[in-house]
Amino acid sequence: MTIENSVGTISEEGAAGTAHMSRKRIVCGFCTPDYADWAKALRVSLDAIGEPHDIVQVPKAAADWAGNTMAKPGHILSAMGRHPSKTVIFVDVDCEVRGGLQPLANLDCDVAFNMAAQTQRGRGVWLRARAGTIVINPTLGA
Repeated sequence: MTIENSVGTISEEGAAGTAHMSRKRIVCGFCTPDYADWAKALRVSLDAIGEPHDIVQVPKAAADWAGNTMAKPGHILSAMGRHPSKTVIFVDVDCEVRGGLQPLANLDCDVAFNMAAQTQRGRGVWLRARAGTIVINPTLGA
């Protein structure tokens, strides 16, 4: 399984899961009208591999891109409410899914996301969460 988006790539090699369990899952995301073509391409890629999805189009929440991205937590909560018994794999709509997502649904955690290490001379190393793909399991901790 590989997910590619404008931020980076998540591959199956990086996804540790529990092989004994097969959770129900749904791929969710949101877009504003100006990202509708990206959402359409994402739906096509998900349909091609038989992945269930719930991609919604919403009005712009702000005048700029940054303001609209700040709406993501609310859209994640809404997706969790629409699918309370499923693992929600929330993706940015500008990605293309190329393989089955069951390994992400099988992660033994409440919430998972990709981490990237960053360094800056004289300031050390720190980890930064990447929000292009977020896995939320139907647990009390999530």
